[in-house]
Amino acid sequence: MFNLKKYRVSSKWKKNRKRRLAYDSGECQGMVIRNGKLAKCLSTTNVDVHHKSYERLGYEFLDDMVVLCRRCHRAEHFRLNKQDYRQLSIDFDPI
Repeated sequence: MFNLKKYRVSSKWKKNRKRRLAYDSGECQGMVIRNGKLAKCLSTTNVDVHHKSYERLGYEFLDDMVVLCRRCHRAEHFRLNKQDYRQLSIDFDPI
């Protein structure tokens, strides 16, 4: 069984997290309504790296993750839970 707690502090996760943060320029990729239009959030404050898939946990592809600010991250988990997905809850340290 995969030990998620150990993985969260591993150098491998830190490397994967940094890779995704660099790819998204440390900007939230969540969607928000701005001036009546749908737009990317692009916040750089309190960003997390969210797993879109846990299928390859520990061996993530870049596309398995996305940078989200805390607000968008909570909204994404709420959306997933509302759709009755079983989603692991992982707290990530801010940058």
